[in-house]
Amino acid sequence: MAFASTGVLLHFALTSKTSLIHLSPLTYLYGFLMAIFATVLPSYMVAEGIKRIGSGNSAIVSSIGPVSTLILAYFMLGETFSIEQIIGTIMILIGVYIIGKFNP
Repeated sequence: MAFASTGVLLHFALTSKTSLIHLSPLTYLYGFLMAIFATVLPSYMVAEGIKRIGSGNSAIVSSIGPVSTLILAYFMLGETFSIEQIIGTIMILIGVYIIGKFNP
């Protein structure tokens, strides 16, 4: 994560005409909180989940992520479903069910 952050900041410094120095303290606080709660903690939680249930089961569980994003976008953002998304969602759920049922 440190190398990724360094790469992002280096890219920003080389390509942007905007400086990060003059921002308000509240902006830095929000950035710090987003980094901790949206990146660092989830990374540690995924690593702990893999340790507890194994990489195979963790991969199966993580395949639900796009489906939950689609459902949350519908309810929270008012987005609409397309027929392709509905078919894809059904295929993912069937696949997760089959793998989960037949994988000890």
